[in-house]
Amino acid sequence: MIRLRPDRLARQECLTRLKHEERQTHLDRLARQNCLARLDRNHEAGNAPVEFIGVVIAVIIPVLMILAGVSQVQAARLAAESAASESARMYALSRDFGSAGEIAQRTATLAFVDQGLSTSSSNPRIEVSCPRTCAGEMVTSRVRYTVKLPLLGWLPVARVSVNAVGTSYSGQYVERN
Repeated sequence: MIRLRPDRLARQECLTRLKHEERQTHLDRLARQNCLARLDRNHEAGNAPVEFIGVVIAVIIPVLMILAGVSQVQAARLAAESAASESARMYALSRDFGSAGEIAQRTATLAFVDQGLSTSSSNPRIEVSCPRTCAGEMVTSRVRYTVKLPLLGWLPVARVSVNAVGTSYSGQYVERN
C-alpha cells in the first residue's frame, strides 16, 4: 500500500468527498426532477371533468338552445300554414258573414294550440278578405305569428315573425244570410 503524506492524504480525501458530494448533488437533482414530474402528472389528474363541464357550458348548451328555437319556429310555420288555409276555407264555407271572421279566428287559433304554441288576442293576427260578396270568388287569409325564442324571448331581437297566406274558393251557390 502506498503511503501518502498527510497533506496529500487530506487533499485526496477532500477531492473524494467533493466528487461524492457532486455525485450526490446530481442524484438529488435527478430525484427532485422526478418528484416534480410526478407532481405535474398528479396536478393534471382530475382536469378532464372540469374541461368537459367547460365544453358543455360553452358549446352544447347554446347548440341545444338554437335547436329549441329552430323547432319552435318550424312549429309556428306549420301552424301558420295550416291556420291560413283552414281559416280561408272556413270563411268561404260560412253561411253568415257576421260570424265568418270569428269562425276563421277560432279556426286559426286552434291550429296554433294544436302545435303547443301560446295564443293571445294579438298573436296570431289574422286578416281574411274577399272581393265584393264573396260568392264565386277567392277568399284570402293572411296569418302572422311572432315566435319568442326560448330563454331569449325578453330580448326584442329574439323574436321571429312567421307569415302565411291561404286561399279558398267560395262557392257560387252557397246560401248566405
